[in-house]
Amino acid sequence: MSIPNPDAASTRPPSASPSTLNPPPATSVSLEGFPQDEETRAALYWMGDDYARTLATRLARHLAADDPAGTMLALRCLQPPKLNVDAAEDDGRVLAVDADFEVEAVMRSGDGSRWALRIALRYQADQLDRDDGGHVRSEASVEAVNPA
Repeated sequence: MSIPNPDAASTRPPSASPSTLNPPPATSVSLEGFPQDEETRAALYWMGDDYARTLATRLARHLAADDPAGTMLALRCLQPPKLNVDAAEDDGRVLAVDADFEVEAVMRSGDGSRWALRIALRYQADQLDRDDGGHVRSEASVEAVNPA
């Protein structure tokens, strides 16, 4: 199952805050295993101050299309994200990033049952040095579903 990104063609003006690009944070979702080292956070700056919360919020919104009464309880990063960063040679500005995440989302469905969904998330951001903030595309593929 592939989940399209409704923001795929959107751009962010330079004065916009990360919350303009992303919905309000999903504060009740437990986040586990997301690297917080400076290198990872610097490469994912375009996702806002809390990239893990941004991932959870956007993924929960997409999954709600299949089960509007469902709730994301937890999002676990199963391994460090694979980051491919294109930076300017002169000053190191990040120009583009491909980020691949392997995560597990623990969900409570509308009927109360719990499920663990193994999901591959892919984000592609490019032209990040432009005044409009560039472009961000994402997709999610549910690879396994198990009772939690």
